[in-house]
Amino acid sequence: LMTIDAAPVAPMAYTDDFGEHGEVVAIGGEDGRVHIIKTLDWSEPDGWPFSTFSYLVTHPVLFTTEAGGFVTVTDSGGRLRIVATDGAEPEGVSPIYLADGERFLGNVVVGSDTTGMARRLYSLSGGDIPSPHVWMTGWDIEVGPNDSLYLSSSGEYIQRIPLTADEMEGRIFFVGGDIDPGEPDDELYILCERSGRVLLYGRRGQLSVRDREKRIVNQPALVDLDGDSSLDLVYSDGNSIYAVAPSGANLSGWPRRLSDLFPLTWEVVSNGSITASASPSGGLVLIGTDYGLLYALDGHGRPLGGFPRKISRALDSNIDILPRPDGIGILYTDGDYVRWRSLPSNARIGENDWSTAWGGLSRRAYAAPSEGWI
Repeated sequence: LMTIDAAPVAPMAYTDDFGEHGEVVAIGGEDGRVHIIKTLDWSEPDGWPFSTFSYLVTHPVLFTTEAGGFVTVTDSGGRLRIVATDGAEPEGVSPIYLADGERFLGNVVVGSDTTGMARRLYSLSGGDIPSPHVWMTGWDIEVGPNDSLYLSSSGEYIQRIPLTADEMEGRIFFVGGDIDPGEPDDELYILCERSGRVLLYGRRGQLSVRDREKRIVNQPALVDLDGDSSLDLVYSDGNSIYAVAPSGANLSGWPRRLSDLFPLTWEVVSNGSITASASPSGGLVLIGTDYGLLYALDGHGRPLGGFPRKISRALDSNIDILPRPDGIGILYTDGDYVRWRSLPSNARIGENDWSTAWGGLSRRAYAAPSEGWI
């Protein structure tokens, strides 16, 4: 479909309302540039790409406020960048600098209200001096006179997270939302690739810790699988799929070992995408494997008929599985190119939005609250 003259920083972000540009895809490149591509004609508007003159630490995240649309990333210079639809940073707001020796870790989380307007931005940052340390910081996103954007923070949104130096060197996945209806405000999960630890934090501090898996691969999903109004965490260690309640306990029917779901002559391994959906008709989990097999399970961990299905040479970390009402979409990178495939499916598609690690296609890593179901 397009080339950005650099290897993409996956995943990409999408919105159907990026101000005057309408429907766009945001793509970061390893050269430190952020591209906005209009889907109407697959062109880049004036003022883009935006260059950080550094390397990107995170993929782009798109969000909307009363002041318009924005994209945010963090870079290797220890800066949080917020860029408006015209390709410029709001004066006095962006960039936000970390202290010398500090660096950003994991992705950015952007929380929104029930109307879809962004209200809060969370990030993880840390350093090694005088000893390894990680801070979770939250900013309120506010709009002032003349649609001016500004961020404000207070001590209640700053918490120290006890990660090890080894965990800090690996990938960190960061997802949040109204995970536990009994807790005030937002809750956020921090997942450590190298150790497999899963930590849940809220306004009152640490709420739970899970330390059972040896590692975590790629993006998790955050969705209410069992209908109890709390959001459940779905992730993989490469061999099994886990569905975990906010308490850290396994949901009924989980985990499921991939090699036990269908008789094959080789060990099934997944290092790629996982996604999930929930609706009054139940939950659904999809995961891709390194051999290009797509597995589908219901909210209780039971395999769906017609799966696994061979749909690609490999469903690795650069492939996004995006179920749609008319089937399954596969969004992936191929060298410098971004490609899309659409496949028919007899899987029952939920009525609600699909949830990926990054909070849907905008990649905000934030899940809306669940109302549960009977």
